[in-house]
This record gives sequence, structure tokens and C-alpha cells, in this order.
Amino acid sequence: MSVAAVPQRRCRTGAILLGAGVALGQLMPANAASGAVPVVRDAKPAAQVVLGSQATPTEVHAADELCAYVERMTGARLAVVRSEAEAKAGASLILVGRPETNEAIARLVNSKAIPPPTEEQLGRDGFLIRTLDRPRPPRLVLCGQRDRGTLYAVYHLLSEVWGVGFFWDGEQVPTARSLGVPNLSVDERPRFAERFVIGPCGCGGTYNFGAQWGWQRWRRYLDWVAKTRFNTVLCTGPGAEVIQRRVDQRMGLPTGPETPLEAGRCALAHRIIDYMRQLDLVRITPIPGPSVGEAFHETYPSARYFKQGWLDLTAPGWTLHPADPLFAERVRIFIEEYAKEYGTDHCYYGPDPFPEARFQTTDEERADIQALLSAGVMKGIKAADPQGRWHVSGWAFVFDTGFWPAETIRRFFAGLAPGD
Repeated sequence: MSVAAVPQRRCRTGAILLGAGVALGQLMPANAASGAVPVVRDAKPAAQVVLGSQATPTEVHAADELCAYVERMTGARLAVVRSEAEAKAGASLILVGRPETNEAIARLVNSKAIPPPTEEQLGRDGFLIRTLDRPRPPRLVLCGQRDRGTLYAVYHLLSEVWGVGFFWDGEQVPTARSLGVPNLSVDERPRFAERFVIGPCGCGGTYNFGAQWGWQRWRRYLDWVAKTRFNTVLCTGPGAEVIQRRVDQRMGLPTGPETPLEAGRCALAHRIIDYMRQLDLVRITPIPGPSVGEAFHETYPSARYFKQGWLDLTAPGWTLHPADPLFAERVRIFIEEYAKEYGTDHCYYGPDPFPEARFQTTDEERADIQALLSAGVMKGIKAADPQGRWHVSGWAFVFDTGFWPAETIRRFFAGLAPGD
């Protein structure tokens, strides 16, 4: 499975078809109306979905998604049960989950009817899909190596077998009165273990438009992330404001109480993060950059500072030197407060390595500051989270090669250990 998924290739075709006046919503693969496992016959359910007794929230979501799209395609709503014994006699069975959570799938693995979904075989996000005609009734198995692999198996069935299109600006859902699954034996292993999308939370200074989104827009975006099989999301939208206020309070800066707006954005951040957990997505959370305000400078006048601005668009402001102990301390406190409020996936973004910056220093001083940034950031991360990893933007290194010459880049990365 690659980042450039098949539904994205269909998007171009879909645009041409729509431009020609074709009702894409009516298109469905020719073999989708019948197959080895009947799902819907003449707009009536012919299958039931079987979750295990230990089904996780992600697996429950996967089953709900499958039923919702089948209903949108055919008008028929599939029932969901928690064991094969609860299923209606004669109905096809769609088994969703893993051997650890679904007893029916565990029995198939133990009887060698399907292979075990191991990480060695499928990678951490892979999945397998099987159709089985013995023992009766017919079965369709949607099984992931981990939770999100099971969700990906459902989306693979929807997009690659039944022709559903998942696009950034909407979806295309074909319609039919009958629906089935042909003989399938699919083992899907991702080519890349981490598939990362910046999305709406890119550079905080220029296009962090996710900070302005409400819940419905965030949910739609996160659904698209899962449907297109990304697994790691930059999440620097709402919720950091209240954390920064708490950091300032712990560091003795003058600050007032939390505002109603901050409380609302904190609640929104909880809702976003809870949904990301349900989708089994990894989130990259923010850490503060070195720029500090006048209040910080007045509170810590003896700290080591320099001044920098953004291109020629902002006036140079106080910036904490990465070798100053307060630099790592500020990062540590932010991570501690953020994890206390929202939890952590041990992945952090920021500060960017001075992209598009204009320093008020000598060239020699600037090179030292750039080279020491990595060590200062990692000192703060590891003090708060020994498992923490830093996701570094590479934009600064290519934007201005004179500002970041090769030797300075080498010194920067020398400050990082393998796995950082």
C-alpha cells in the first residue's frame, strides 16, 4: 500500500467523467452485484457483520463504516453481531477484526483456513482479505495486523472492489440493488511504515488553517486521512493555547486565568484527539519555538538571547539561544503539560530550524545557533519523554542554501542520535 493510493488516481478520471456529464455515482464494477459472498440481494441484506466479543473501538468503527457505505450503495442496512452463533441462519458472514479480538477469526487461523496476520507478513499496518466457501455459510474475512489495518481492509473493499471514491473534496458512492464480493485473496503490506500528512497544520505562521476549523471539518479531514491510508497526522491545531498559558505560569511569567475561548478550544482538541485514537492514528504534537516575548525577557534578563525576524516582514524579536538551559526547560515543561492534558504519541513537531529567518548576529554566531538547535530540542524532549521523537521540517535546508550551508547542516544532524 502506498501513499499514492488507487482512489487518488481515480480522482482524475472522475473529474473527466463528470465534465462529460456522466453520473459517476451510478458506476460500479461489473462483478460487484454478485460473487462468492453475497452481501445484498435486491436491496435486502444477505449478510451480517460479525465482530468479536473483545472488539476494539477502531474495529467497531470499521464495522459501522462498512454498514454505512453498504446502505448508501444499496439501501440495505447490515446487522452487526458479536459472534457467529448470533448470526441469522443462511446469511453470509463478514468477519471484522483480529484473532486477538474476534473468536471466529481466531478459529480460522487455528484451523489454517487463513494465515495469521503477523507483522513479519503484513507490516504494522497491513491487512488480509479472504473469501471462504467452506464451511458454510460463505465468509468474508477483513483482518488487520493491528486495529487500523482492519479499518484499511474495509476501505480497500469499498474502494478497490466496490468502486467507492474517497476524495479530498467529497466522495463518489456507486449504487446498486445487489452487492457481492468475488473470490478474493489479498495480502496488503505498506511500502512505508510511516505515511505522514501535513494537511491543515503546516507552518503555524502562514497556513495553520486547521486552528480555525470546527469539529465537523476536523472529522471530515480525519476520515479522509484514514480512508487514504495515511497513519500519522500533524496535529498543531486548537488546544495549544491553554498549554502555553500553563507553561508561562510554571515559569513565573505574568499571565491571567484561562479564557472561555481557550477552554472551548481545549474541549475541541480533546474531541479531535479522541477521534484520532478511535481511528488508530498517530499524532504529532507541537512544542514551542525559541521566539519569546518581552515578558519572558523581562522575567529572565540574564538568559542568553539573540534577535531574529521572519524574512523582511516582521521586526526582529527576542529569541532564546538553544544552548541556554531555559531553552530545553521550556520544551520540557510544554511537553509535560500537553501530555497531562491530552496524552502523547511520543512524536513532536517544532521548532522549525529557522526557516526564512533573518538573524541579527555574525555569521559565525548564526552557524553555532543553527548547529546547537538540535541538541537543545532533544534535551528538552528526552527530559519530558524518553520515548520522544522529533519530526523536523526540511524546508529551511533547501529554502536558502547560503543560510544553511552543508557544514552547518552536518553539525545540526550531529546533535541527533539514531531514533531521535
